[in-house]
Amino acid sequence: MKVDKWLKSNVSDGKELLDSGYAGAHRAVTSILHAEEVQSDLTLAAHNAWRAAAIGACVGSIGGFLVEEEKPIQSALAGALVGGALALGGLMAWGSRRLIAAAASGAVRNVKVTRDEQWLEHNPVAYG
Repeated sequence: MKVDKWLKSNVSDGKELLDSGYAGAHRAVTSILHAEEVQSDLTLAAHNAWRAAAIGACVGSIGGFLVEEEKPIQSALAGALVGGALALGGLMAWGSRRLIAAAASGAVRNVKVTRDEQWLEHNPVAYG
C-alpha cells in the first residue's frame, strides 16, 4: 500500500472516530443534563466557587511570599492568581464530575462501536 493511500485511510478513520466520540459524548451529556441531581451539583459548585477561589488565592499568596526573597509582593500576587485559578478549576471539575463521567462513557461507547466497524471493514470475515 502506498504511503498517500495509507495516510488518507488513517486520517479518514481517525476523523470518523473523533466524530463518533463527539456524538456519543454529546448524546450522553444532553440526556443527563436534564437530571435534577446534576443540575443541583453544578449550581452548588458554582455557588461555592468564590470560597474555593479565595482560599486558594490566600494559600497561593502565602506560598509565593515565602518562596521569593527579592520581590515578595510580585511573587505573592502570582501565587494568589495561580492558587485561585487552581482552586476554582478543581471545584468546578469536582462539581461536574457526573457530567464529565457521562460524557466520557458515551464517547468511549461510540468509539468502540466505530472502531469495531472499521476493523471489520478492513478485515472482512468470510463464513462458510
